[in-house]
Amino acid sequence: MSYSLTTDSSQKMDALNMICVMGQSHGGRGIAANSYLEGSYTEKYPAIEQNRNGLRRRFRQFSWPQGIPSHAPEVPGSIHEGGELGYSLVDAYGAAFDNLDLVVACVVGDGEAETSALAASWQSNKFLNSARDGAVLPILHLNGYKIANATILARISREELTDLMRGYGHEPHFVEGDDPVLVHQALAGALDEVPAKMRQFQQQARALEPGQSPPRPRWPVIVLRTPKGWAGPKVVDGKPIEGSWRSHQGPIAEFKTGGHVQQLECWLKSYRPEELFDKDGRLLDESAMLAPTGKDRVGCNPHANGGNLLGPLDMPSFRVYAVAVPKPDAVDAEATRPQRLDIAQLGNGASITALKAGQSIDSSMGLTPGGGVIRGTRSGDLDPGVLVCLMREKKFDAAKLEALVDQHSGLLGISGVSGDMRRLHEVAAATPEARLAIEMFCVSVRKQIAAMIAVLGGLDMLVFTGGICENDPHVRDEICSGLSWIGVSLDDSSNRSASNPVSDGPSRCQVLVLASQEDEQLALHAWALPT
Repeated sequence: MSYSLTTDSSQKMDALNMICVMGQSHGGRGIAANSYLEGSYTEKYPAIEQNRNGLRRRFRQFSWPQGIPSHAPEVPGSIHEGGELGYSLVDAYGAAFDNLDLVVACVVGDGEAETSALAASWQSNKFLNSARDGAVLPILHLNGYKIANATILARISREELTDLMRGYGHEPHFVEGDDPVLVHQALAGALDEVPAKMRQFQQQARALEPGQSPPRPRWPVIVLRTPKGWAGPKVVDGKPIEGSWRSHQGPIAEFKTGGHVQQLECWLKSYRPEELFDKDGRLLDESAMLAPTGKDRVGCNPHANGGNLLGPLDMPSFRVYAVAVPKPDAVDAEATRPQRLDIAQLGNGASITALKAGQSIDSSMGLTPGGGVIRGTRSGDLDPGVLVCLMREKKFDAAKLEALVDQHSGLLGISGVSGDMRRLHEVAAATPEARLAIEMFCVSVRKQIAAMIAVLGGLDMLVFTGGICENDPHVRDEICSGLSWIGVSLDDSSNRSASNPVSDGPSRCQVLVLASQEDEQLALHAWALPT
């Protein structure tokens, strides 16, 4: 019921981008049946036609060898279909993260809710960012029993269950009863109210100014309480079935027993199929029109149909993180620690960036590109008194000062030859000023790296990137030779060939050389811009 109502109430009226996760045991049959009724199952599996023959094949393949199982059939529009007890809710949140407009309706059975994995999964809403993520609508289905005994959440009072759900960060909406017509209408009403509330949370979060953090809302949860074995046989062989654990799986078995076949026939006819299907086995138009059409059907959602949203993965080589072991019992190493990382991007422009646990926390860059490390034609950090002196003694105005520090300083100004490191290496043997420029550049970089080490409280990894450091083993060696106090040491052969890691075995800090791929990063960020 919950699947069909999310389809014909909320999705049809509001065009929700929704997928369904069925967590309760044997829940796969519900979503398999509804995807057949809306037509998406037949489009995926054409042999299961929308007629009498298709229905026959559909029934005969269910829970049968070479058919489909009752717990996790391959159903279009769903990523989790019952029986895999415990992780339906965390699957739902995983689908919603970073999917801005996706709504994941997740039906949680009360037996499943007693697993440790599901109990912990209620905390997942703490990680949901209403400004950038989709939404999850948990539907806690309480029918009172699991395989062979009662369930806890169905036995506690509504007050206690409300307190529990609110403690998890949810606002419960209760839908309860045993009359199908009344429960259907109540659940349809909840499925109109609840998505509207979730959209309100998202709209408020997405209207904030950049840099503002959205408050964590109290997300809705629907608590659906109906009898176990609802609408099935009430009594079999004198024993209660509906509202009892005996309704789990097959409520009628042993068909050689007198009266069981007739009881099964009576049960199935109670659904009045002649009022729902025509003589050829096709769903009547007045029922079929309740479901969305085309790609708006739940079974056609690309987020739940494998392969429809594939994209290339960024797969850096794992080898760059390997510990170099030149011979047995020669290196002490350990599992990856939270990275304190310095990135030295050194080219015609240059900067040193400190990252802690993947987050940038400081950089040698100042307000303008003129600060920080010495560059090809820029001075880097400069005593402001120098500028005052030039203005007072040499009568420099702002334009002349800007031209000096941006276009005629740095490696070019020191060497008097070039701002290109390759040219400086060519003339260094015969030009003392070129050797001085190279040395000052390396000292400038080393000072900035040391400053970032102080900010980080140590250093686990040093990455060289950019034109100079990707291609100049001499500069890498010169910079690292002054960092031995932090435990940095290079392997000569690896450094010359830029074979990662370029640090040697005893080095307490791993040193890598990585291509900057600036064009690719610009393209990726441009692609991500809103259109």
